[in-house]
Amino acid sequence: GIRMAEDLRDRNPDAYRLLRDVKIPSRYFDDEWDIRFSRPVLTEDARGEPVEVNWNRHLTDVLDLDPEESIAYYRAYRAFLALTYEPRYRFELKSRPGDVFAFNNRRTLHGRTAFDPNTGARHLRGCYVDWTDMMGRIRVLQHRLKP
Repeated sequence: GIRMAEDLRDRNPDAYRLLRDVKIPSRYFDDEWDIRFSRPVLTEDARGEPVEVNWNRHLTDVLDLDPEESIAYYRAYRAFLALTYEPRYRFELKSRPGDVFAFNNRRTLHGRTAFDPNTGARHLRGCYVDWTDMMGRIRVLQHRLKP
């Protein structure tokens, strides 16, 4: 994801700027959760380098942009989406029962390929750790380890 953001910045600076500057509303809700947030697709650090990719088409809520900005935004969105199909940004592997994968969900895009349901069952269990919770726990543990 970060490499794609860097390449988009080089190839299409206007698209990169829109994905960096326009905050997109996201929403997920069910019987137990009602999560709402608004953030740009691309986030930079203080040096202007991309450090996060917030890309989840399934959580994107209704965009409230003026028509001109909407057209430009969707062009930028499609430019970034096109990169996800380029083989050079892909790493594919076949998992086996019991495999565990860990990655930073804000730097690495991930997905699954299609499969034939007649060849067996497919089950993937996800576990998400909130970054602020994890960093807080690390700080507490570091404090406890100091002499």
